[in-house]
Amino acid sequence: MAHDLRTQAQSASPMGSSAFGVRPEFKRVERAENPHIISLLEFYKRHRRADGLLPRRLIPCRELMPLLQNLYLIEPVDATGRDWRFRLAGTAIRHRFGIEVTGKLVRDIYTEDSVERPTERYREVAFGREVHILRGRFLGGGREFFDVELLEFPVEGPIEGCETVAGALFVADEAENPA
Repeated sequence: MAHDLRTQAQSASPMGSSAFGVRPEFKRVERAENPHIISLLEFYKRHRRADGLLPRRLIPCRELMPLLQNLYLIEPVDATGRDWRFRLAGTAIRHRFGIEVTGKLVRDIYTEDSVERPTERYREVAFGREVHILRGRFLGGGREFFDVELLEFPVEGPIEGCETVAGALFVADEAENPA
């Protein structure tokens, strides 16, 4: 099945360079609506350090167990943050996209013409220690999602100064049952 989606995504990609041809369309918003995003944001606020980073040891933890399937971790490939690698992506994300993104580079998932905005956002979150709440959709890759809400926040990286972005993705119509 993953091979079929990959073939569809390659032919759907306008630039032809992305393996999966996904184009994210998101806008930053002030407030979360999804109850799981709200819960995760409250967790982050309770446990973040004074420098704005969530300690790495807290992912995963018992308190986050119900949300783990919707979480992802992204880390920069180098100190510039020009490209990022999905270090980990929960099973609900794999199910939604029909592909395993863990270990993949952002530029290999998103279309060439759409890579810059998410990588810029990841730099803002990781290096600027910002928290982003976003709403929008993903297009291409053989699937379309509407009313998706994302939360992204900075997490202590494996090496000082090389922070990680933790995020969560929830589809609005699944607010009661994450999957």
